[in-house]
Amino acid sequence: MKNTRLIKILRTLDPKELEQFEAYLKSPLYKVQAKQLKLFICLKKYHPAYEKLETQDIIQKLATPQDPQLATLRFELKKHLNHFLILLSLAEAPDHQNWLLTRALRKRKLDQDFEKAITKQQKALNQNLCKSDDYYLNKFRLEYEVANYQITQNKGKNLKANLDTAFYYFQYYTFIQKAKILIQKFHYQNIKNPDINFSDLDLLLNSVSQEQLEDQAIVHIYHTLLKMLYDINDKNHFLKLERLLSQHTHQLSKEELITIYRILTNYCTNKINDGQVEFVLKRIEFCEAVIEATKQNQWMPYMDLKIIVTLCLRADKFEEAINYNEKYITRVDPKIRHEIYHCNLAAISLYQRNYDETIKNLIEVRCSYHKFSQNRKFVIGNEIVLLKCYYEKEEGNNFNTFIDNIRKQIRNCKTLQSQEKQSYMSFLSFIRNLYKFKIGVSTKSLPLLINKIQLTQPNIDQEWLLKKAKEIKK
Repeated sequence: MKNTRLIKILRTLDPKELEQFEAYLKSPLYKVQAKQLKLFICLKKYHPAYEKLETQDIIQKLATPQDPQLATLRFELKKHLNHFLILLSLAEAPDHQNWLLTRALRKRKLDQDFEKAITKQQKALNQNLCKSDDYYLNKFRLEYEVANYQITQNKGKNLKANLDTAFYYFQYYTFIQKAKILIQKFHYQNIKNPDINFSDLDLLLNSVSQEQLEDQAIVHIYHTLLKMLYDINDKNHFLKLERLLSQHTHQLSKEELITIYRILTNYCTNKINDGQVEFVLKRIEFCEAVIEATKQNQWMPYMDLKIIVTLCLRADKFEEAINYNEKYITRVDPKIRHEIYHCNLAAISLYQRNYDETIKNLIEVRCSYHKFSQNRKFVIGNEIVLLKCYYEKEEGNNFNTFIDNIRKQIRNCKTLQSQEKQSYMSFLSFIRNLYKFKIGVSTKSLPLLINKIQLTQPNIDQEWLLKKAKEIKK
């Protein structure tokens, strides 16, 4: 029973929603049968994991001797749960509720009430600073309702104008929706080799005129973002997007703004990897923008702080790295705050070549690796930092032991993709070969190894490896 659709949906409910669903089932409005409510009460005790749930226990508690009867109860309870989810979604979408109301008023020919509702909703939409896809969808719905109302009232004087306006809004809505899908494809795939039908992309980009772009700032932002990702080598799109964002940030929702900043962060990373170091400071700027945009959240993602500290270090801005760590550490979940703080201090010490301090800080983190069981990359990353310290200090026993331990962790890690595992393994192979050159026991060719490091992809820390190879070459 624990693998049924009913249980899978119930698992997604948080404690508050679970209580609300119980109140829904007890309401006389929805005519829930007593046995359906009793089934829910029995299931509720196993929430949220439902791991110990057994079908026979439920049958006994319900006094239902036959399984088909239980299957019917499950089916009926799932129908109520689906309806409850619809009500939850409606509660979170007041604009959608208002549109349903205006449509109902028009169909019932309550003209005065309809006109008042339309006027009120149009005024509220015009006062809304956020003008993204939901805004355009709601504008379309209202204009379309007005056009339908004019038809029934034989007030066709402005009908064509209203219909044209309605479909312009719908065009903007669909453009942004399509743009978001394509942007996610660019974002989550290899940015230089995306699996995208470029004819569809060109069609979308050409579907809005320059006049429309100048008139609709949010459409213009998404249009420029698509062009930036499509034509990644043309910096003008990036610079234009920066200008548009600085002028129209207030028109984007917080979620959209965070997504765009994260995409820009990845764009800058790509440029940095291509040797364009001027994008380092830009990436720091976008990382901080993400942190600031999420300041209303209870806790910030700890990787956001780790990334911005690392970026400052790569730009040789040690003071800024320390300041960011101090400034934002209180925004990290207290359960892992101590570990993240010392992890960042370790990174700073490593860049300052203070290896003993790095090891000291990472020992503070190693004791609490169990807290990061869902993020093995974080754990492996810290182990690699320790490995770098033993490389620099030429502590051969610790160095070799750590390589073997890290390899074992990588092989046993079920959450790493095969490409990620290969990237880590390549790094470990290269650092071991470099170490042999460093202590003077390698008989191989260093230029050949350097060439192999340069050509191997993926490679998790190619820049550091090449830096160390250059130090040996001297």
